[in-house]
Amino acid sequence: MPQLPDFSNQDLRNRSFRGQDLAGANFRKADIRGCDFSNANLEGADFSGVTAGQSHKQAFTPIAIATAFAFVGVGRGGFVGVFAGTFVAMAIAVAPYTSDTDVESLLKIGLSLPICSAFLALISVIAGAEIAEGNIINGISIFLSLLLMIFFLYVILRQAYEQDAIGTFFKKAELTNSKFANAALKSCNFMEAELTNSKFANAALKSCNFMEAELTTSNFVGATVESCNFEEAELTNSNFADATVESCSFVETKTNQTDWTHAHFMRCKFSGYLDNQAIRELCVSRIGANENFSSMDLSGLNLIGVNLCGANLSAANISQTNLSQADLSNANLCNVQAIKTNFTNADLSGACIENWAITPETNFIDVVCSHIFLDSARTERQPASGFLEQDDFAKLITQSTKSLDFFFRNGIDPQAFDFALNNLMDNYREMGISLKSVEDLGDGDRIVRFNTVPDAPKGEMHAQFTQDYEEMRQQLEASRNKVYELQQKLDRIDLENKLERFELEKQLAVAIAKLEERPTSEYLQNLVYHQTTQLGQQKLLYAPHSQFGDTMTDKSIQSGGDVFFTGRDNTGVSGKDQQGVAGREISGTVTNTLQQLRETNQPEAPKLSDLLEQLQKAVETSSELGEPEKQKALEYLNQIGELSAQEPAKNKGMLTILLDAFTGVISKAASLIDPVKKIAAAIVSIWQAHP
Repeated sequence: MPQLPDFSNQDLRNRSFRGQDLAGANFRKADIRGCDFSNANLEGADFSGVTAGQSHKQAFTPIAIATAFAFVGVGRGGFVGVFAGTFVAMAIAVAPYTSDTDVESLLKIGLSLPICSAFLALISVIAGAEIAEGNIINGISIFLSLLLMIFFLYVILRQAYEQDAIGTFFKKAELTNSKFANAALKSCNFMEAELTNSKFANAALKSCNFMEAELTTSNFVGATVESCNFEEAELTNSNFADATVESCSFVETKTNQTDWTHAHFMRCKFSGYLDNQAIRELCVSRIGANENFSSMDLSGLNLIGVNLCGANLSAANISQTNLSQADLSNANLCNVQAIKTNFTNADLSGACIENWAITPETNFIDVVCSHIFLDSARTERQPASGFLEQDDFAKLITQSTKSLDFFFRNGIDPQAFDFALNNLMDNYREMGISLKSVEDLGDGDRIVRFNTVPDAPKGEMHAQFTQDYEEMRQQLEASRNKVYELQQKLDRIDLENKLERFELEKQLAVAIAKLEERPTSEYLQNLVYHQTTQLGQQKLLYAPHSQFGDTMTDKSIQSGGDVFFTGRDNTGVSGKDQQGVAGREISGTVTNTLQQLRETNQPEAPKLSDLLEQLQKAVETSSELGEPEKQKALEYLNQIGELSAQEPAKNKGMLTILLDAFTGVISKAASLIDPVKKIAAAIVSIWQAHP
C-alpha cells in the first residue's frame, strides 16, 4: 500500500502544488501561506491546524519592486517613467496568479501600485532637492513623509490582496472529505473548489473566497468566519452551529437543510430565506413558540428540535423541512404544505391539521401525538375522548395518503365524470387505479376515492382529472341549457306556424345530438355506481377538510367498496355479478326489483318502492324521451332498487349518485323535470332518515 504524502508541521510557504495528486495527504499544522493548490486533488487531505493565507514574500515583494521601478522611472523618464515602471512591477508581482484571478481583482491591485508609487517618487524627488539645496530639516521632514507613504502603500496593497484572496490558492481543487479543523485560513481562495463533507470545525477563516464552491454537508461548527464570500456556493446540509459569522456574503447561496443553530451573524449579506429576519432568527435560536409564521416559506429548512409550541403556521410551506424532534404541540397547521416533510419524533399533540397537504413521503415515524383537532375552531377533537396510542397517528395518517380523492359540490355530472375518468385511465394505465369509496357529505357534496400505487403522481393525476371534468361539465351544461331554451321556445310557438316550428325542431335535434355525444358508459356505471365488495372495517382517523396529497375536502376517511378493473370494456370487474339488462326486458326487471325491495323487512321499503314505481311509470309513458334515454333511466332505477334492498345505510353515497344520474337523463323531458324533482326529494329524505 503506497504511503500517503506527509507534510505535517513543515514550512511550505510559497510552494506550488498546482494540479498535483495529493489525495489523503497530511498537512496538519503546516505553514502553507502563499501555496498554490489550484486544480490539485486533495480529497481526504488533512489541513487541521494549518496556517494559511499570504506569505511575507507575497506581501512585500510587489511593494519593493514597485518602489524600485518608481525611483528608476524618475531618473530615466520623470513621472511617465514612474507609471511605466510600476505597471511593469505590477505585472511581475501578480504574474503567478493571472490564471486564477479575475480582471476586476487585477485592476484593483494594479491601479493601487502606480498611484502609490507615483506619490512615493514625487516625495523622494522633492526631499532630494531640498537636501541638495541645504534645507536639511525640510528634506528630513519630507523623507519622513516618504516613510509614511510607504506604510500607507503597504496597508493598501495588503487590503487589496486579502480582499481578492491572493494568498493560499485552492481554486478548483478537489477537497472532498478534507479536514481544516482548528486551521487559521486567511485570504484563501476556494473558488469553485470541491469541498463536500469537509471539516472547518473551530477554524478561523478570514477574507476567504468560497464563491461557487461545493460545500455540501461541510462542517463549520464553532468556526470564526469573517469577511468571507459564499456567493453562489452550495451549502446544502452544512453545519454552522455555534459559528461566528461576520461581514460575509450569502447572496444566491444554496443553504437548504443547513444547520444555523446558535450561529452569530454580524453585518452579513443574505438572499432567500436568510434575508427574512424572523426565519433567520428561528433557524438560529430554534425558538418560535407562539410566534406567527403564517404563509411563510419555510421549505427545505433544518429545524431539528425547534420549539414551535402554539405557533401559527397556517398556510405555511414546510415541504421537505426537517422538523424531527420538533415541538409542534398546539400548533396551527391548517392549510400547510408538508410534502416530504420529516416529522420523526416530533410532538404534534393538540395540533390543528385542517386542510393540510401531505404525501406518502411525509415522515411520521415515532411521532408523539395524544390528540389532534380537525377544524380551525378546535371544536372537533380526535379522538373525541381519551388519547391516541404510540404510532397510531403515523399509521392512520400514512394510510390516508394512499388514495386519490375527488371532491364534488352539488352532485356529480355522470357524463363529465365518465369523460374525465376515461382520460385518466388512458394516461395512467400503470397506476393501479381502483375504486375505494363514494361518500355523501350532505348538501349534495360527495367524495369519490380511488386507490392507486404508492408512488403515483397524484398531483398530476388530480390536476388532469379536475381540468377534464370541469371543461366537459361546462360544455354539457351549455348544451343542456341550449336544449331547454329551444324546447321552451318550441312549446310557446303556435302550431300553425309550421315554418318556425320546423326551424326550431331542426335546431333542437342538433343540440340534442351534440349533448348525446357524451353518453354515460356502462363502464362508468359498473365502476362508480356499484360498490360490490365491502372492505373490512378499519380503525381510521377522521379528518374533515384535510388534503392528503390531493386538492380535496374530506369529512371522513372510511373503508368502502373496492372494484378493480382493466381496460375500457371493464372485463376485469370483480365482486358481485352485474345484473345487466337491455331492450324490452328492462321494464320487467325494474318491476321485479321493486317488488323484492317491497318484500324486505325495512320499514321504509313500501314507501320507497311506491316512489320508485312513480318514476318508472313517468319514464315509460313519456313521449319526450327516446328509447335509449328510457332504457338508461330505467337501468339507473333498477340499480337504485337493488342497492336499497341491500344495505341502504352503507350505500347512501352511491344511491345519491344514481339518483343524480337518473335526473340527468330525464332532463331532456321538460315536462318531467318538476315532478321528478319532487319525487327525488322525497326519496332522499327517506335515505337521510335511515339509521
